[in-house]
Amino acid sequence: MKEPKIKPISRYYALHIIDTREPRGLFYTRGDGYYIGIDNSTGHTNTEAFKTREGCVEWLRDSYKEAN
Repeated sequence: MKEPKIKPISRYYALHIIDTREPRGLFYTRGDGYYIGIDNSTGHTNTEAFKTREGCVEWLRDSYKEAN
């Protein structure tokens, strides 16, 4: 399986992805002392908050593997 590209995005763009479910992909943003992971690889947006960037990226990779 090809390693997914995980893109850092702004908080504003994160809200857009959550609201519209577009574009598809794996994203993260920073907010209120947390990293927010957004898995929209299938068009069904899943989000999770993490204290570290590493934890966020690991969750995104695992979430992608489970969904695909």
